[in-house]
Amino acid sequence: MKKSIIIICALFVLLSCKRENEYFRLNDLSEDTESWLYELYVMTAPSSNLDTLAKDIASFVRKNSFDKVANKQYYGMFYRETWNTPRDYEEDHSFIGDIIADHLNDLIGVVKKERGEWSVEVKIRNNPDEWKRYFVTDSLTIIFNRDPFGN
Repeated sequence: MKKSIIIICALFVLLSCKRENEYFRLNDLSEDTESWLYELYVMTAPSSNLDTLAKDIASFVRKNSFDKVANKQYYGMFYRETWNTPRDYEEDHSFIGDIIADHLNDLIGVVKKERGEWSVEVKIRNNPDEWKRYFVTDSLTIIFNRDPFGN
């Protein structure tokens, strides 16, 4: 009986440990041109807190792509890892194929740099059409609690 309780407690502790988030680039779907860098990533354990998720995505882009886009536009799409959108996802262009556009339910974040302006948007859970936009500095730092009217 003691062994059963210990095993159950150990399993509970292991299962309740927070997984570290990892990013996997979908190389076949990402593209680097002279004027654009377009990247798609799958995240293994994204935060459920929208502010933390936006901060994590912005930090990741700042560390991994920021220097590559000094004179380019940037578009990064971030998907949560699911059975339908695994970390090694590849599109299937057969007659009844599977393309990344079929997985918009798993899309959770977008980072853009257009005309020198950075923006970070994260999808509000349970509503695929509603997004939260964050103000971002030139160095991709999220500005929290900023009045959108400049007051």
